[in-house]
Order: sequence, then C-alpha cells, then structure tokens
Amino acid sequence: MPDDERQYQQALYGILAQGIVKQGDAAQTLQTLEQQLVAGDISNHGLQLLLTLAQQQDYSLSAAARQQLLSKMQQSPLLADYPEYLAFVQFSKAGDYDNAEQLLELISWQLLAGSEPMQQGLLVDGTSVGINMLVAQLLKWDDSEHRDRVFTTLMQRVFNTQSDVNDPANIRAFITRMTLLLPNNSQVNEQQFSLTEQDISHNSDAGLAAVSKALAQHDIEAAKAHLQRWLDNLQTTNTFGGEQLNALLPLYGRLYSKQNLQKLEAWPGLVDVLRATGDLAYWSNPQWQQYLMSEAKQRLQPAGTGEVYRTVLTPLAKEPLPAQ
Repeated sequence: MPDDERQYQQALYGILAQGIVKQGDAAQTLQTLEQQLVAGDISNHGLQLLLTLAQQQDYSLSAAARQQLLSKMQQSPLLADYPEYLAFVQFSKAGDYDNAEQLLELISWQLLAGSEPMQQGLLVDGTSVGINMLVAQLLKWDDSEHRDRVFTTLMQRVFNTQSDVNDPANIRAFITRMTLLLPNNSQVNEQQFSLTEQDISHNSDAGLAAVSKALAQHDIEAAKAHLQRWLDNLQTTNTFGGEQLNALLPLYGRLYSKQNLQKLEAWPGLVDVLRATGDLAYWSNPQWQQYLMSEAKQRLQPAGTGEVYRTVLTPLAKEPLPAQ
C-alpha cells in the first residue's frame, strides 16, 4: 500500500496489532520492530505497526528508540495525525515533555487546518484524533507548570483558528469544557475564552458548559439556574436532540447526586424537559420513537428497571410498551 494511503488506514493497523496479540507474538514483534527503529532500518509500515502495538500493550519505547523516532519524523514527516498522536503519547509517557510539546504543536496545527467546521478535529475519538485526545494526554503530565502552559497555548491556538470558521460561542464552550478537566481548572483566564451571557442564553453548547462550570465550582444553585435557562430556551430554539440528551444525563446525575446516571428513568428533572419541549407531540417523530422503543425493550426486561421506566416512557411512546 502506498505511504500516502497506508498512513490513513489506522483501523487496519489496529486489527493487525490485535491479531499479533492473539497469536502470542506481541512481545517478540515489539522487540524486533524497536530494534529496527534504533538501527534506523524500519519502514514506515513497521513504524506505524510498532506505535500501534505499543499503544495497545501499554509499552514504552526505550530512550534510544524515541530519539530515532523523533529523528525519523523530523526528516520525513509522512505520518498522518493518528500515528503522530501515538508518537506524542510515547514521549508524554516517558516524561520527555519538551519533545512531546513539539509533537503536540505539529498535530494540533494539522487538526485545526481545515477551512470548514466539519474538517476540524475538536471532539473526536476512535481512529481519528481530536484536540480533546491531546488534552487527555496533557492531563497525565507530572510537570503541572509545563502542562498548564502548553494547555493555554493550545487553547489559544484553538480559539484563534476556529473562531472565524465556527460560532465563537461553540469554541468558548469547548475551551470551557477542556479547562474544567484540569485539576485546578483555572489556568485559562483570558477574557476572550470566557462564556458570555449571550453565549449561555442563545447557544446550546455554551449553556451546558456553564452548568458544568458551576458544578465544578460547587455552586449548585447557579448550576440549576443555568440548566433552567437552558431548558427554557428549548421552547424558542427547538434544538433539543440526541446530542443534547446525552450531554444532559451526566449533568443531572451530578446535580442530584445520582451516580452513573445514563438513562431517562433516573432523571428527577424529566418533567422539566417535557415542559420545555412544549408538548408530547415533539417526541412523536420516528427518530425519537425508535429510540424510546429500543430503550423500552432493554429496560422492561425482568432484570431491568421495570415499572420505574414504564412510568417515564408511557406518556411518550405512541405504541404500547412491551409487557414485562
């Protein structure tokens, strides 16, 4: 496979690495490929496989191997964002934060280079890389001062590159959520990053980010007020959907001290959502009905939540719910 195609087939490398592990050849393969890297005699295919297998096995490359890896990437920057991310992980794990910072800068510029919002990688998982994944690695750095400095620079880069091609309120919401992941969650204090009242009142992402921020600051009343405002705003924006549903679940759990809140039956505030959407007709579209009936089949099993969930679903579902 040509290099310009191979480097973007990370899913295939993941499968290949899993096969090596199942055959019991992981340790030998890692040793062989690492020796090839140190000797400067590794192919781009071998390098991508080495990085993938090392990630799956939580294996740390030697200092000599990392040095050769850095040299190879500087001489021939052919790797796509995911293999580069795996290299970044190796330097982060080793505590080589200076070189890790260089790789993070390279990857982040690649991710933010898209001219259209859908081309940019902010919140991404799987075999693609997102800025959120870079932040997750930063959180593991032992050098908190270095971590916070790199984080602030990264968020500044996100804001400067994305605000012209995306709603600035969305970008401020994203930066707020990322900042809340930091242990002290107060390092990014630039005014341009702060959520505005306009953001919170008119932007769904920003409204939920404001709830999260208030919860992080242990200001429960402010969190409830932001959430109520967000719910009220649904009446005029009609933007409530699956993504908002998934975002609301953990916030409700933290507000009402319910652990591992994942499904509708645990919502103490479900009535608020129903009220905010205006009437039950909102839930009658085929997509919501498919979702609700799928949940019913799972939740109304003998080992499920039974009548509690039935109470929640009955006024929403157009079809009779499955018998328990």
